[in-house]
Order: sequence, then structure tokens, then C-alpha cells
Amino acid sequence: MKKQLLHIFTAALLVSLALSCSEHSDTEHSHAPADDHKQEHIDHAIQGGSTDLTLIQVMHDLAKQTERTQFGILTNNRYMIEAGAAAITDHPSPKGGLKPYLRKNADRIQKEIPALDEAIHKNALEMKKKAHTASMAELQLMQNQIVTACVGCHNLFRD
Repeated sequence: MKKQLLHIFTAALLVSLALSCSEHSDTEHSHAPADDHKQEHIDHAIQGGSTDLTLIQVMHDLAKQTERTQFGILTNNRYMIEAGAAAITDHPSPKGGLKPYLRKNADRIQKEIPALDEAIHKNALEMKKKAHTASMAELQLMQNQIVTACVGCHNLFRD
């Protein structure tokens, strides 16, 4: 059990470091898809993953980044907010996409995931862009919308 937790922690740390390094590249990367690329983005998330990470490993890193943004809001650390939001918008898809993890409610999940995914990425991208200019109250509203969409997705998978 300890060895498995160490592997998960190590994978999450590597993803976090890779995403942090990508923040400083010259090109902007975002999973907030334009209208004409929305379906392509969702298809990639459901059908094909971009890493060797499992869904649980990806979700653990997303939880860590959500905690990072919340801690940044609570401590008025705008750099932390920006970094956490950037990591959320640039998160990898799990190996094999979501399909291997769809045990029940597959049709309902595939139907409702696009709106939840868009809410998460849209708010994370906005938080990243406004991290240095928006009020903490405004950033907290974005954070709340991200968490609400996360919980909605979790309810679909666990329903």
C-alpha cells in the first residue's frame, strides 16, 4: 500500500512539475476549447488519453491544484492562484481516456461531461488570466464554480 501511494504521489508530483515548467513557455496552452474545437476536446478526453497516468492519478493532481488555488486565495498569493489555475487548464487526460473508467451511466456521463468540463476549464482559464487583477472575492467565485463542476462530475461517476 505504501509503495502504491508513493507511486501515485511521485506521478502527481511529476505532472505538477511538468505543468509548472510549461507555464513559462512562450505559447499559451489551454484546454478551454473554442466552440469549433469543443467536441474534439471532449472526444480526446473520453477516448484517448495523453499520458500514462490513470484517472485516479490525474484526479489527485487536479485536487492538489484546486487546493493550491484555494490556498492562494486564502493567503492572497496571486502567483499561487495563477500557477494552480494554469495547471488545471493544462491537465493531461488519463491513459485511454475516460472510456475504460465508464462502468455505469456511460450514456449519461458522455452527455453531461462536456458542460462540466467546459465550466471547469473556462473558470480555471479566467482565474489564470485574472489572478493578478481580480479581487479575491471574484477569484473565489471562480473557484466555487470549478469545485461545483468537479462535484457534479464525481456525482455522475458515483451515482
